[in-house]
Amino acid sequence: AGIDTAVFTGNFADYTLAYDFEGDGSLTVTQTAGGSDVVTLSNVEILSFADAVVKVANGAGSEYALIQTGIGVADTDAYIFVGAGEHFEGFLLQKIELEGRPQVVAVENASIEYSTDNGINWSNAFTIAEGPNTFLVRKVLGGGEYSTPVQFQFEFDSVSPTVAMSTNKTSLTAGETAVISFALNEPVSGFTRSDIIVTGPGILSEKLTTVNNRLYTATFTPDVSADGAVTLSLPAGSFTDSSGNANEQAATVELSVDTILPTVEVEVTSDASTLDAGQSTTVRFTLSEAATDFTAEDVFVSGGTLTGFRGTGKDYQATVTADQDFDGNLSVTVLGGRFSDLAGNKNDGDTALAPAIDVLWAPELTITANRELLVGNQKAGIVFEFNKPVTGFELSDVTVIDASDGTVVV
Repeated sequence: AGIDTAVFTGNFADYTLAYDFEGDGSLTVTQTAGGSDVVTLSNVEILSFADAVVKVANGAGSEYALIQTGIGVADTDAYIFVGAGEHFEGFLLQKIELEGRPQVVAVENASIEYSTDNGINWSNAFTIAEGPNTFLVRKVLGGGEYSTPVQFQFEFDSVSPTVAMSTNKTSLTAGETAVISFALNEPVSGFTRSDIIVTGPGILSEKLTTVNNRLYTATFTPDVSADGAVTLSLPAGSFTDSSGNANEQAATVELSVDTILPTVEVEVTSDASTLDAGQSTTVRFTLSEAATDFTAEDVFVSGGTLTGFRGTGKDYQATVTADQDFDGNLSVTVLGGRFSDLAGNKNDGDTALAPAIDVLWAPELTITANRELLVGNQKAGIVFEFNKPVTGFELSDVTVIDASDGTVVV
């Protein structure tokens, strides 16, 4: 099974070929110049010489055999061997270019004529047609005599294979990949991952995935934190079809890549780093890239409330008011994964106002006495109670007022 190749170091003209038509159809290759090797081959499909590659047809059960049954435009010396028989033993035909068209002619000065119209017209050469070629061959014996015509066939393929490249995604954001497809119009050989050129931020998978003998795929992965255009190209001459024709046209596919995640800077618009309870300040949000979906719901405030959210593109502002009963660090945080840049990348991670706003809540004082009425030298205990711990409160801060009507105010 498969295709077997016999390799010879000399040129094709340095050897003679002969089939065993009456036996097993084996082919004997005899070196006539530069050596004297004799090789008998069976079930070999290709003969590779230094100057030519020849396809071999099995000659068993026939008087004739045709070598090079498939001819491609790349075959500058496509030899055809006509096998044994009274008038045809050792006969060679050759494909050449004549006036820009491939021709079949005899070599070694053989007196041969051809007919492509079933013997109506004969000539010493004929133009090869695209696709199947059926022709008769006869030898000129002289005196108006000819050998019995023999029919041969071969296939000529001068059409270059083509490839169409496509992608399932034309733009990629962070975490995305694209599947690149290569659709061929016919089976080819020599097409590998190394033929594909990648220009731009990203890499293509190391191996191609074979869907079938005409369709291949590969995966493109963009670089992290990259922005730019990507071109994947397959140059002309990258692969050949079974007739040796190379692809003449290059193929390309283009992608756009943006894997840069947007960020945000949070800051207060004033120099104040503290607020009293209930006081307000303006907070500014500056995005690294424009967004259309950044809203107040993306902002979390601890110790206060957010109002008056406004802005577009990259610049936004809002008013932050400290809670009346809050004492501590008021924080303003933009939550991660909440807004997107124009390419669709989400912001990465939480971003908080730094430093947080220190909220100062003024203490409240309640003064009570254990007696409301004093007689003679009686005394009353006075209690000073704050709603939060304080420092610096001293007796000198207390003033006693003796009213004229006998009332004492502290």
